[in-house]
Amino acid sequence: MSPMPEEVLAHAIECVKAIEPAAVVEQKGDTGLMIHAEGRSVLWNLADPMRLAPEDEQWREGVATLAKRVFEHFRAPPVTMPAVMAPENVVVLVWPAVKLDELEFEVVCEKLVDGLVLFYGVRSQGQIRSIRPAELEASGLSLSSLREHAVRNTGADAEKLDFAPLQPGREVFTNQGHSPVAASVLADTRFWTKLASTMGPLLVAVPSPSRVFLAPDDAKHLVVLRGLIQQALEVEEEILTTSILRFERDEWAAVPLAN
Repeated sequence: MSPMPEEVLAHAIECVKAIEPAAVVEQKGDTGLMIHAEGRSVLWNLADPMRLAPEDEQWREGVATLAKRVFEHFRAPPVTMPAVMAPENVVVLVWPAVKLDELEFEVVCEKLVDGLVLFYGVRSQGQIRSIRPAELEASGLSLSSLREHAVRNTGADAEKLDFAPLQPGREVFTNQGHSPVAASVLADTRFWTKLASTMGPLLVAVPSPSRVFLAPDDAKHLVVLRGLIQQALEVEEEILTTSILRFERDEWAAVPLAN
């Protein structure tokens, strides 16, 4: 004899009670059970089990399995919502522009030069999550203010990176030690503007997120930087760009390969 819907509901309640005797179960409509247990509540819709039961000799086992899944839901850790985008938590990373193609949603970023973007994120639970445009709008911050906070928070300011000559007497400089966010210093326009005011236009290579090379803009240094990029390709685990950048008049531009 095919089971009636009431029989499926009754068996579902038995399964719930077998798992958690203290659970409170209320019928909701013709196909639902509202289950209160362990300080949480969930609505279990049994429409599909009721529909399939007449053709399934194992329907009781199926309902019992579904009941176990309901309690797996109860006992799973609660989902933690992302932290509010507080200014002190925002950071900036330099990303290859193609990396944005991997995302399924729009994020807050700025074009730096062709092939590179400034990606803005929020530190949350030891990770960095993206910022949505609506989230930025709700924060009341402008994009320029966001960048100022992010540059300060990321820890990639020039003082911490401690730029020094690559070799004594050479005008090619690089960051000391290893910082996984060294390339984020490219977002600090004030630093580059101040540096260019004394050194003139600058050539910069960022072959990886952790390595920055800079030198005055001339043909000799262009050759040296291209050689350093080739060396980096052999040792760096993550390649950022093989292009050389020029900073002049408060703006970044990519150096054409023909130069």
